[in-house]
Amino acid sequence: MKKAGRLVGLIGMIVLGAFFWTLSSIGEAATINVNCSTGGVLQTAIDGALSGDTISVTGTCTEYVVIRHGGITIDGNGTAAIVGPGNTSSTVFIWDRDTTIRNFASISGGQDGIVVYFSGLQQ
Repeated sequence: MKKAGRLVGLIGMIVLGAFFWTLSSIGEAATINVNCSTGGVLQTAIDGALSGDTISVTGTCTEYVVIRHGGITIDGNGTAAIVGPGNTSSTVFIWDRDTTIRNFASISGGQDGIVVYFSGLQQ
């Protein structure tokens, strides 16, 4: 009887440990890699990113980019570029706070380079 009780206790501890291990991995920030030179689309990665995620970009992304939620970092790794395909929209349009764009070789094209708009104020 004592062995059965110890076994149940051990199984319970294993299950509880697995639960807390799984719980601790929920919400961890991810790194999402996008290579625009091989067909990757930066906007798709942005739309799928969660607060705390970093999008690591390589190549030249020829697209307009709209960031609708904050808390993400977009890193060009010193060599990536974003080029707006025309002059009808801003190349990068940010609609929220707490967005970091860093280490891009260039952000060009479009009607404007980067526009930040939040709380009813355009900056």
